[in-house]
Amino acid sequence: MGYRSIRDALRVRATTIGAIVLLLSYTALALTQMWMVDETTDEHKYALAGRLILAEGWEDPSTLLQGPIGILANQLFAHGRDVDAGLRLWHGPRDPALFYGRLGLLPFGWLCGCVVFAWARRAFGTRGGLLALGLFALNPIIIGYSALQAVDIAHAGTLLFALYLLWRFAERPTWIGAALVGAALGLSIATKYLALLALPVFVLVPAWRSIVTTRSTKAIQLAKAALVVAVIGVSACVTLHATYGFGVDFASVDATDYQSDTVRRAVSNPITRSAIAWVPAPLIQGVDFQSAVDSRAPASYLNGSFARRHATFYLWTLALKTPDWVVALVVVALVGGALREVRGHGSPRTRSTALILLSTAGIYGVYLSAVATLQTGIRYVMPLLPMMFILAASVVRWRVWRTRSSSVQAWTFAAFVALSVAELRAPWPHLISYYNHAAGGLAHGYEHFRSSNTDWGQYRNVDPTTLCPDGHATRELVALSGPRFGCLAVTSAHLTAVDPEDRRRTYHWIRTLERVGQPVAHFGAGWLVFHSTPAAWEAALRVETDTGRGTDGRTRRALAIAYLAAGDAAAFRTHRRALDDELGRPLDELAARVALARPIDASYEAVQGASRAWKRVGRHDLAASVLRDHPNPAIRAHPGFPLALGRALAFAGQLEDSAAFLERSPSRRRGRTARLLAELYVRLDRFELAYAVLREAAPLGSEAERERIAARLDHRAAEAAYVANIRAVLGGVDFGAPPAVAREHESVEARNDGSNR
Repeated sequence: MGYRSIRDALRVRATTIGAIVLLLSYTALALTQMWMVDETTDEHKYALAGRLILAEGWEDPSTLLQGPIGILANQLFAHGRDVDAGLRLWHGPRDPALFYGRLGLLPFGWLCGCVVFAWARRAFGTRGGLLALGLFALNPIIIGYSALQAVDIAHAGTLLFALYLLWRFAERPTWIGAALVGAALGLSIATKYLALLALPVFVLVPAWRSIVTTRSTKAIQLAKAALVVAVIGVSACVTLHATYGFGVDFASVDATDYQSDTVRRAVSNPITRSAIAWVPAPLIQGVDFQSAVDSRAPASYLNGSFARRHATFYLWTLALKTPDWVVALVVVALVGGALREVRGHGSPRTRSTALILLSTAGIYGVYLSAVATLQTGIRYVMPLLPMMFILAASVVRWRVWRTRSSSVQAWTFAAFVALSVAELRAPWPHLISYYNHAAGGLAHGYEHFRSSNTDWGQYRNVDPTTLCPDGHATRELVALSGPRFGCLAVTSAHLTAVDPEDRRRTYHWIRTLERVGQPVAHFGAGWLVFHSTPAAWEAALRVETDTGRGTDGRTRRALAIAYLAAGDAAAFRTHRRALDDELGRPLDELAARVALARPIDASYEAVQGASRAWKRVGRHDLAASVLRDHPNPAIRAHPGFPLALGRALAFAGQLEDSAAFLERSPSRRRGRTARLLAELYVRLDRFELAYAVLREAAPLGSEAERERIAARLDHRAAEAAYVANIRAVLGGVDFGAPPAVAREHESVEARNDGSNR
């Protein structure tokens, strides 16, 4: 064997070892994330859907959230493992059932990584493959979402695999290749419905390649192109039916069977109607459901403002949730690739890679930014990340990188790895809420987004009283909490609450302290900690005055309220005098009502008036203490006292105290008090007690409604169904069909009883 052969063999071996090491690193990081990160909001829905599909098929609407591939994957290791514990999947962090469910999505991450490496290596060489794989394997967002029991990484892996087969087909069109492209496309659509957006690419690229590679008349060229597209379509359709077990009906083409305008228009169109008639019914029903949800989506938040739709939402998302240097590398690669094409230095593989990936990314971007209204997070554009990594790998083809020095190549690759590791270390383990340096990191992510980009429910089990950096007790600011002093913890969602004076933007009184170097600490991107002291407020007020930002008087009004709540009447009067009558008059009324409630013999009306006045300025804690701590025993003897104090405690976030107090109240089973107690039980996860309250509360409705409530008590349903049904009762809505979780639980018990017998 010659020197060159030995060198090539060693190079291949080194490439293989490098790829394996990167994939192993990705796997280890993802497994660690699976065990460390608390459950996100939607994971239990996917777990429930997977169990229901295995037990009952696609009869329940909850099984239509997405296609079956990604949903069933969470049962790959979780199925058969203590089903009753599985029903309690979302009880807390580090649940073994949750871990096994997440483990089933890991193969899709491997698939995505392998495709990234294979595509970049074939298009840009060995160094390009390793660079793209390194960008994938050490990316915070990729690792974070690979560790979740969601379908986003599966969406990225299956769609990229289909696009890779399409790219290979474009290089060498064959009938078998067309069938494989269709099968991969079917798998992708059966994973997440958004893959339907790529259909134009899977139609136009094969048709174009068939035309340019067929040397015959135009009619024959068009006929062959149509036949190739038909092969892809039939293969995709057969694959879709296979993913549903060949056990479902074909989709209905009656527009009245659907609720969304999008699907109704598609069914009404002769061309799309003929295609819809051949696909599985659950697929179109799921698309219809998601389209209806999208049409009812609330206004989205981006960079401090609310709008029905932000045209640049996902552009900002990719720019702020991808490491800065990776964004710069992608931009440089795209610009450099365009210049190479202009100069005639491009290659067919590079050109076709850019064509397929950029066209797919463009379709996703245009639809999600200009058409869809549900703009929620980077998970919707997850496939665009591996596409970016492949395109970024094109830089290795530039002359400046084409050095023969192995040491230079090694040090360059080591620098990329070091940068990636640094990006992972800073936010660890909060990877799904990662923000780059341009966004301000985790501490300032809330300034840009309030969706799952920042908090997807993984912070719900955090104890905010332990977050103060100097060890002092921290108080949690709940929704609508008013101005106060102390070490205060607030969620990112509350910081970006809608401004009541201008619903297009956000407002929170504590964000004034940002101008003097706050927040002082944070937990991930979900919790922020502020030191609210008189000195900090006075300094922030001076900054506002000097910069002309405090002309509306809001900061001074908030400071006056905080001083009055702290008992500093002199400071309160000082800031009150500096306010105009429009802002100051409510404070005068507040101070007057507080003064009327101070005497020992104050009437219930006076104390209740002070409580309501504190409530109007967001000080629900003081609204509760005015009632609870007043020395006049006649206050507690008043019939309206239990409900008033229970509400005040609940608004102050003291749910346990409110429920415990109402439990001792003589009116706990009557009218509005019963409704409040039931709602508290729901929020405290005491669902059986909530049902008991609703069943015994006669004034809640008619005899028939109470019978329906009692009937539901026979179902040992899990939390999700309990919450939905209890809220339906509180809203006076009929239960409708039995809860999906209850039916599943009953079927599981029936099987267990049968096996025991």
